[in-house]
Amino acid sequence: MNPSDCAKYESCSAPICPLDPDWRKRNHLKGERVCFYLTEYAKPAARPILRGCLAGEHYQALAKAYPDIIATLGHLRRQLRRSSKNPPRIGRTPGRAA
Repeated sequence: MNPSDCAKYESCSAPICPLDPDWRKRNHLKGERVCFYLTEYAKPAARPILRGCLAGEHYQALAKAYPDIIATLGHLRRQLRRSSKNPPRIGRTPGRAA
């Protein structure tokens, strides 16, 4: 899979994409945007929802890359830990609170 296979590709500006086979060659600076799907994957309650709404290959790539990404990029790991404390956004009606 490639980043262009993602439904959010056109509007995403995150430098680290779990679908990018070369994500290790990319830089993620503190404060930069984080992939929506990485943020949601960090939330255990969102994983079953993600599994149901993402293509199997997309979910597998996300699940495979996530542990390596958080092990490699410390400040991104901290951002994802903070995100994990929030309720899932995926599957929510846009513009409505959880």
